[in-house]
Amino acid sequence: FPVTIAAGAGEMIPLPIDEYPIWINNLEDFISDLTWGKKDRGIMMKEVLPRMLNTLEVYRDVIKAVDFSMIGHDEVLTMAKEVVDSMPDKAEEYRRGKSGLINAFLGEMMKKSRGKINAAEARGVLERVLE
Repeated sequence: FPVTIAAGAGEMIPLPIDEYPIWINNLEDFISDLTWGKKDRGIMMKEVLPRMLNTLEVYRDVIKAVDFSMIGHDEVLTMAKEVVDSMPDKAEEYRRGKSGLINAFLGEMMKKSRGKINAAEARGVLERVLE
């Protein structure tokens, strides 16, 4: 997530690391929660970090504003069935041995959920639905 500054004529120049608009306490808290906290890593990297880098918000305010809720197992199962039903040709190819296609289904689920599902759980659910 490189932070940039306007250089004129629409050009953006990346900031040197020592000029990033982030306070050390924010960074310490972020790393601590990322390492030891029970917050979802994907949400921390996709939502929390960019807000810290681009808005100068205090970390504790950012995490209060970000929705860390994840989609439950029943909803993941329903979503997996919907995604598989929406891609019948790919489902048939998967069943014929193209196991790499599971990533296409998983990608669709991640898009639909906006990253609010556990990818490992979703992959397991997809494998069961596709069999």
